[in-house]
Amino acid sequence: FPSHDTAGNQLGITSFNSSGYHRTAAEIKGQGNVFQLAAGGRYSYKHGMFTSALNFLTYHFSRPFIVNNRSYDQFSFTGKKWANVSLDVGFTYRNFHLFTEQAIDKNGSLAGLAGLLTSLTKTVDVAFLGRLYTSSFQSLYSSAIAEGTLPGNERGFFFGINARLSPKLQLQLFTDYFKFPWLRYRDWE
Repeated sequence: FPSHDTAGNQLGITSFNSSGYHRTAAEIKGQGNVFQLAAGGRYSYKHGMFTSALNFLTYHFSRPFIVNNRSYDQFSFTGKKWANVSLDVGFTYRNFHLFTEQAIDKNGSLAGLAGLLTSLTKTVDVAFLGRLYTSSFQSLYSSAIAEGTLPGNERGFFFGINARLSPKLQLQLFTDYFKFPWLRYRDWE
């Protein structure tokens, strides 16, 4: 699919400015050129110490997304429509909270995380979180724990500890080990 017609007019979306700002001449020129319809929902269930929810989002754009033929763009979102579905589950027992969220995108690519939050004492809390976002998983506007901008192409493990030493003093220690299994923008240079 060509990105421009014979007159030089852009036929599709090659990049996406999600900042909301229109500061430069190019940003002002691009304002209002693409329209989006987004819809979604959540069905949740709670019973005692157990919670779960099914979440879904779908998007429709007035113009298709077009990708480059670069290696890092191999798994990028293309077309006018996109969808994501996820299931999140939580279980709390005393001072332990176990949780997970597993997601799938329109192309069947997977992403997920699982973790544990616990209070070891009245003043010491500990967190463990593992994540696996496949290289091909795509999700628009997502906010998930990740070293990258969006949850995709990443594997990692987070550990954190918070100790309240006094009412005004806390000690926080954390580490995040992560890896990007596939190329990312500028990795190829």
